[in-house]
Amino acid sequence: MSAGKCCRVTSIFVLIVLTDCATVYAPNKSGILNEGLMLTCSYTLEIGETFDSLTWARKRNSDEYFIDIVKFGSGEPIYYTSSFDLRNRSTLSKVTNGGNINITMLICVDEAQFRCTVEYTTGGTLRNQQSTMVVTIHGRPEKPDYLIKSPGEYAEYDILTFDCRSVVGKAPLGIIKWEGIRGSVAQDISGDSEVVNERVTPGSCTRTFISRLTRNVTRNDNGLVIRCRTTHTIYQDPEDYLDSPRLVVNFPVDAASLSVSQEPDLPVHDVGNRVRLVCRTTSVPASTYIWRHLKSNKTYKQGIDGVMDLVNVQEDQDGTYECEATNSYLNLTFTAKKTTTVNIREYSLIS
Repeated sequence: MSAGKCCRVTSIFVLIVLTDCATVYAPNKSGILNEGLMLTCSYTLEIGETFDSLTWARKRNSDEYFIDIVKFGSGEPIYYTSSFDLRNRSTLSKVTNGGNINITMLICVDEAQFRCTVEYTTGGTLRNQQSTMVVTIHGRPEKPDYLIKSPGEYAEYDILTFDCRSVVGKAPLGIIKWEGIRGSVAQDISGDSEVVNERVTPGSCTRTFISRLTRNVTRNDNGLVIRCRTTHTIYQDPEDYLDSPRLVVNFPVDAASLSVSQEPDLPVHDVGNRVRLVCRTTSVPASTYIWRHLKSNKTYKQGIDGVMDLVNVQEDQDGTYECEATNSYLNLTFTAKKTTTVNIREYSLIS
């Protein structure tokens, strides 16, 4: 925005100084696509200055120069023929020391420079002052319309890509943000993304982005939800996001994640009691378990439970028990083993 101001100084024999000044003010404006916006121009005249007319001109990006669109004079304000795209969606209001254009529905071509020129008479001379304003139109960002991930079955350390498309409003005010959601915790993972396609959205004064997230997945990503969110510094809707299904990342069973335990956790168990052997691991797909009593070479298949109960335990059931956990994916089979020793004694009363 620029405010126009002029001063003319007339000196008569350097004894009398007469000054005349006029000021014009048209502030910059920002509006939302399909909503309304008032363009205002006001002026001040000094004593001895007489208003003649106020003219609005417009210079769009496609224009080489300013083109007159509206004029306020002594009678009713008028539209010039060059304002054909404006007259059916605006009204003109002549106010004290000003003339306004009330646009009832903004469209993209309204994003332009507007110049307000006030002509006035002072000392018998027709003079003018101008003020130029800039109108910025923001199309509202929208919820992403698709979120696509790499097809197929995923294994640990695979590289996955996710593509998300959204109308973001105006860059850089609007962007696509990526988040990893686990439970109620959201982590910003946008650093692994890039915009792979950007274009002006026809008729909307906005830009459409396609953002690609590239992620080298690990077992820690199993169960993770990938969220693609449209964010905008001015017009933010918290519901403008899409979520992926929870990630299923296959990873092998290994000795580091395998644990075995006894319940109750005692160094020695009495004959006749129950001893529960528990084998647990984390793997995707879930592991199946086999228990072996190494002394008797007996094998007990426990499926995906991993729990074996020794009911009414006897002395011949003591010794080392080995848990073997197995899982398979992508035509590969993985196995891990771990042992625990069960000590059993004959219970006796001491008199």
